[in-house]
Amino acid sequence: MLRDHEIPDLIVSLRDDLEKFIDNAIENRKYRLGELTDILHSHMGKKMTDQCYRIAWYEHELCRHGIKNPVPY
Repeated sequence: MLRDHEIPDLIVSLRDDLEKFIDNAIENRKYRLGELTDILHSHMGKKMTDQCYRIAWYEHELCRHGIKNPVPY
């Protein structure tokens, strides 16, 4: 996994915006997960969305087992 200094600023900004969008959408219960997936597929493409979900799941599982901030990005 690349670190922030290895990722162009635009990508970091997009990642941060995406995290905020997902958090707000779920917190405000505007979208169910399936609807959110469809929206992300239309904006980012299926491959990128699925990759984001895999990374999020991996981080969630490691955090669940007591490993905090497992991916240094």
